[in-house]
Parts: sequence; structure tokens; C-alpha cells
Amino acid sequence: MENREFSHVPVLLRECMEGLQIRPDGVYLDGTLGRAGHSLEIVRRLSTGRLIAIDRDGAAIEAAQVRLAEYRDKVLLVRSNFSDLAQVLDEHHIEGVDGMLFDLGVSSPQLDDAARGFSYMHDAPLDMRMDRDAALTAYTVVNTWPMEELRRILFDYGEERYAPAIARAIVRARQEKPVETTFELAELIRGALPAAAKREKQHPAKRSFQAIRIAVNDELGALPPMLHAAGKALRPGGRLCVISFHSLEDRIVKKTVQELAKGCTCPPDFPVCVCGNKPKVRIITKKPILPSEEEVTQNPRARSAKLRIAERTEHEWKEV
Repeated sequence: MENREFSHVPVLLRECMEGLQIRPDGVYLDGTLGRAGHSLEIVRRLSTGRLIAIDRDGAAIEAAQVRLAEYRDKVLLVRSNFSDLAQVLDEHHIEGVDGMLFDLGVSSPQLDDAARGFSYMHDAPLDMRMDRDAALTAYTVVNTWPMEELRRILFDYGEERYAPAIARAIVRARQEKPVETTFELAELIRGALPAAAKREKQHPAKRSFQAIRIAVNDELGALPPMLHAAGKALRPGGRLCVISFHSLEDRIVKKTVQELAKGCTCPPDFPVCVCGNKPKVRIITKKPILPSEEEVTQNPRARSAKLRIAERTEHEWKEV
């Protein structure tokens, strides 16, 4: 979970603006609007250009209408999941984009709003939905998913070494009565951990809450469709900037961008390419860009951020 005191500060802002190589007359997309920190800096650099800003949270769209009011003639706000990027661009007749930015961190207003159930620091109903209209909630995951599936998401998404013990504790507790609040869940997790784990610097429930949040919002499943759609929609020379905050996200971003950069999908033992696929992007950052020590000091949320940048190639634009 990110530090709320500094949560209004856009992460890797200078690096993103430099990476996007913004042209005043270009078309740009912020696929994770949040508090509109990155969006504001993009639109300030536009003259005749246009910004499309997407977020699945209606509260983010409402807040952006105020924060970006001065630039409303240049901004299109769309409530949607970035996994539906291709559909959004098609519906709004946007044929090509000169740059796209995705900040995969949890939006700070969602963390700040105790009622949303994202935080183990405030007691609230188990929710964790980024889109308040979505059907799946943390309550459903915790109280109905099989123990083995709970163990899997805690281990895979939270990298929680005590996932089996925590999953067993949740299932035992819900047999008596449903687990209804964030405090109930956090206490269950704490009780399932050995003494050594409880003495760690971070909160005992941090990894498990992260895992359940990822499952509720299908955060990892949304990444490959978004990245492939971005690779297709970028104009030649257009830049893709993606900020991730944990290893699972970064791994998926790295792997998918490498696939887009490779092009050919033929088996390695084929003497010549027969698939005809060409590279769609070239990788700008061989290694991810990390925040400076100064930024981490000023904004602790940036500590785990990694920025990867790719650029659309000339090959087969709009034909892939």
C-alpha cells in the first residue's frame, strides 16, 4: 500500500514526460487517470493536441472534470477498464495515438476512502473494487472461493510464503460465520502467521490484502490485452510508458513488450520465418527506469516503481 501523505505526487513524472516525447499537436492517452497528476502534465504540453484519459473508477472521472477543467476542450474522459483499450479507441473514432502512459499503482483516493475496503488500517466492509459497479468483491473472494484458490492467489499475487496457513485460517473462520470487515480479515491473517513474521517491518496483512485486491480487479489479467492494443494503436514513433509497482506486474509488462518487439512467433528450430509477423515496437529501456533517491525521499510511494518504455516501429501500422 502506498503512503497516503505523499499520494498526490505523480510517480516518475519527469521521466514519463521525457519518455513520451510529447508533441504539442499530438494525441496522447493516460490509461490510468487516478488523480490526474500525469494527465495534467501531459495536457499542459499540448496546443492543438488531444488527451484521452481512462479510469474504471467513476470517482476518478468526476474529480478529473474539476482538476482538468481549464483544459476541457483538449481532454476526453472515459470511464472504462484499460483492458478494453481497443474498444474505447474504436468507439471514439481514434485511429492512432502518439503516446500512452499507464501507471499501475493503486489510485490514492481509493486507499484514502476507508469505505472502499482496500486498507487494513481502517475497518470497513470487504469490498476492494476499483469499479464500484463490478460484481466481484473481496467479501465474495474471502467467503466463497475454495481454499486451494485462496492459497494460490495469496502465494502468486501476494508472494505470501504463509499462504497455506492463511487460507486454512480463513476457511475455518468462515465456517463459523462470514468474514465481513477488513479488521476481521487482518486479524485472521495476523493470527495465522508465526511469531517471526509478525515482527517484520511491514503490516502482517499487507501481502494478503494486495493479493485479494489483484484478484478482485483482475489487475494482472488486464495487462496483456492492454499492451497488445497499445502496440497496435500507437502511430509509428509513438511511445508507450508503463509504471509498475511490484514484480508480478513488471514481469508481465516486460514479457509482453518483448513479444511485441520480437514479432516472429515461429518455433526456434524453423530455418526461416513463415508466420510473417514483424516487430511492432522497439524497446527503449533495456532495464527499467527507477526513481531517484531524491524522489523516494520526497515521495515514498515511488520506492518500488519501475518504468518501461517502448516505441512503435514503422512496420505494418494498423495492419497488425
